[in-house]
Amino acid sequence: MNLNNCIIILISIVIILIIVKPYSKNEYFTTTTLHKHIRLCTQYYVTDLKKRQKEIDDTLIQNINNDVIDEIILFIEKDYNFDTIKKKVNNFNKVTLVHINERLTFKICFDYCNKHMKDNTINILANSDIYFNKTLANLYTINLDKTFLALSRYDLPDLKLSTKSAGSQDTWIWTSPLQISKKKSNKDYFNNGIPLGLWGCDNRIIKIIQDEGYTIKNLCKKIITIHNHSSNTRENNRKTLPGPYLYIPCE
Repeated sequence: MNLNNCIIILISIVIILIIVKPYSKNEYFTTTTLHKHIRLCTQYYVTDLKKRQKEIDDTLIQNINNDVIDEIILFIEKDYNFDTIKKKVNNFNKVTLVHINERLTFKICFDYCNKHMKDNTINILANSDIYFNKTLANLYTINLDKTFLALSRYDLPDLKLSTKSAGSQDTWIWTSPLQISKKKSNKDYFNNGIPLGLWGCDNRIIKIIQDEGYTIKNLCKKIITIHNHSSNTRENNRKTLPGPYLYIPCE
């Protein structure tokens, strides 16, 4: 092979490397060698407030249509009609309805995921008005060994990191099994399960999990969680859960 041919080959290789750019952490990545089973757990409910109900329904639709999410565990307290939602989604079969007799708690969700463990599964627990964009695929490359993610949210319509709830989270991510020690300091977890929606529930649960030896991270710049609550309706007489708390800033 002469010198001219070598130069042509080298130039061709450089051009290929420039055109085929390497994987970026902020891009939608679907290479099967990195694929992990993503399971989303959340609660669905029906409210008399039409605008709020639309937000809850639209959030569920967004999550069902997100191809990164392989499975959705939808905790419900009543039998609801999902016919309208089924018409707007690609695959409602990815949804499993689980009946519970109370507001969803962290304990109910953790126990369910522990019982229904699957190889290579990442569990996500999110509030009913949280949905995800393509950055959720960054979970494929995050090491969750003894690590628990607690993510701050981005508010609509501007999609800016929430400043109204600094230090709070609406999404929690882990791999099973997740075991909580039955000790005196965790009595609230075993007594009422720590219901979602109480003031301080997010900071309380990550304190409990940190005490179990987990590293808590708030990787909200890598995984964007979108808060669909422009109606700004709030539960009256919302209770506050006693501490101790843990506050994790966004990384």
